Amino acid sequence: MRLYRVFDWDGSRLDSHAGGPLYAPRDKQGKSRHDIPHLTGVYYTSLTPLSPLVETIKVFRGQTLTDRFFIIRKELHKALVSLELKEKVLLANLGDAVFLVKRNLSLAESASRDRQQTQKIAEQLYKEGFAGIRWPSTLNSAWTNVSLFADRCQRFLSVTETPVKLSTDMPELREVAHLLGVRIGKPRS
Repeated sequence: MRLYRVFDWDGSRLDSHAGGPLYAPRDKQGKSRHDIPHLTGVYYTSLTPLSPLVETIKVFRGQTLTDRFFIIRKELHKALVSLELKEKVLLANLGDAVFLVKRNLSLAESASRDRQQTQKIAEQLYKEGFAGIRWPSTLNSAWTNVSLFADRCQRFLSVTETPVKLSTDMPELREVAHLLGVRIGKPRS
């Protein structure tokens, strides 16, 4: 399965250490949709490169985005990476009505903005033995996101292409900026 992820890249690492695309920073997790740092780290990925780009820049709705936003520190830069999930792993499907009914969940609960609620669902699914969660993006339901539990998926993930540092020159980034109403600032001379 081909997946896409935005991460903080050091420009050279391609592994699971800090600065690499397979790094799941548990110490920085706890506020996002499926974070369960007391159990495992979570990789937020998507079947389309557009969804992780939208998630990255959505905070700039109605504002101007420049390339400075993508520089985390001198040594880290936001980048988009293409990953391959090599093995078929057991994924919960929160876009499947039958799956939700069996667990007494509603689509509204699984797509809630209440992070305590969605994290509780993630913990329940983790304890049931799932390796991750497929879920429709709350920004565009045609996009399928996949939250992967790092301890169950890391060994099955590989980088398929060299990561690409995010830039306001990227056509995909410009596309999602337009969708969100984010203005693109002029590059520095």
